[in-house]
Amino acid sequence: MRWQHQTAGTAGIGHQLLFLRLGGHVIGKLDYQVCELCRRGLVRKLDVDDRYRGLGLGSRAIQRMQHRHPGYAWRTTVQYPTAGTFWQNVSTAPGQFDEDAQGACQHLDPDREN
Repeated sequence: MRWQHQTAGTAGIGHQLLFLRLGGHVIGKLDYQVCELCRRGLVRKLDVDDRYRGLGLGSRAIQRMQHRHPGYAWRTTVQYPTAGTFWQNVSTAPGQFDEDAQGACQHLDPDREN
């Protein structure tokens, strides 16, 4: 198993992808944005293949992302009921996530005026 990080956008502001690969297959993907100006991050989507759910891989992806961007305030968009208790559990740890439908800061959200 290995992690692969991919960055898009300008330095310090932009879209990030973290892939979890097992052999030649992607079994998980974390899609998020960060803003160095606001020190804020937004998790857009986290997917783990059904066969690998419940093994802590989603939590490890979140931890890896936070380690890469220490000191950021994290938000996530409103989640689907299929996520079960995952986000509730992740949100209970100190310094973790707030659910926020408005999630992105003004630098990340293309629909907001700067």
